[in-house]
Amino acid sequence: MLPLAGVDLGGTKIQTTVFNSDWSVLESKRTDTPQSGYTPLLEALAEHISWAAGKSTTPMPIGIGIPGVIDKRSGQLRTANLPANGQNIGADLRELTGRDVALVNDCKAFALAEAILGSGAAYQSVLGISIGTGIAGGLVIDKHILPDANSMAGEFGHMTLPASTVSHHSLPVIECGCGNQACYETYLCGPGFERLASLDNRSHSRSVSEWAELYIKQDSLATDIATRWFDILADLINQLTLVYDPDCIVFGGGMSNFPDFISLLSQALNNKHRLIEHLPALKPAHANEHSGAQGAALFAKDLQQTTRQAV
Repeated sequence: MLPLAGVDLGGTKIQTTVFNSDWSVLESKRTDTPQSGYTPLLEALAEHISWAAGKSTTPMPIGIGIPGVIDKRSGQLRTANLPANGQNIGADLRELTGRDVALVNDCKAFALAEAILGSGAAYQSVLGISIGTGIAGGLVIDKHILPDANSMAGEFGHMTLPASTVSHHSLPVIECGCGNQACYETYLCGPGFERLASLDNRSHSRSVSEWAELYIKQDSLATDIATRWFDILADLINQLTLVYDPDCIVFGGGMSNFPDFISLLSQALNNKHRLIEHLPALKPAHANEHSGAQGAALFAKDLQQTTRQAV
């Protein structure tokens, strides 16, 4: 099998990795993400693609995991983390490099890597959820990302809380950056945890890591805040399970590193499910520094094979 290459494009770094057929790392290249405009970003990506292509004597699939949503009709990118909003990055890279590259949302790339090479490898249907500064993911069935019409499947953070949850926890109804109100993302991302903490009149301003340290020390306030946060997360997982009914859910992102994450979520879910006899397996991600690139490369490989079959 040919080598494969994946580009993990983030708001602060571009990391491109070339993999052998057994997914061991052949070579890796990392640079800072240009912040000064679209043209420098495009040129940096083109340089990474040319570097990766030079590692094989024959054309190989190259994928890019990108934070944002790519409109399937116009090709335009909607992103908050890159100086590329509204740009057709796929067409522009093709013109600059002479190569087609496969673009995939970075959280869907995460889900694909976990479903094939990570914690979900033993399961048929895997829901990958990344919880960090935002919340998103993807559903992978039989090792393929579930196709969608508008590239919006997996934007779980922009589902809205039910009124019962808002009322039960006396939550303020906050406007999300997407324009909706009471999106899960506004309560469950990292800043959301800190927002929940600030609602308690016993609380002082602390970071998530500081609250985690207090939780480890069995601080009662930190425990109460964590219990509330996991109860809200369990509401989201309950809704996703009722829609997707996956065999396994894999969690990544910074918030998944909170102490006792899986056990606390399991406890909260046991109080939520009424219709489902068997909960999906809950797993921490088997992530490494090359997981984003792996997911992008896997997507490019899958897309190439699907295209060949269709021809």
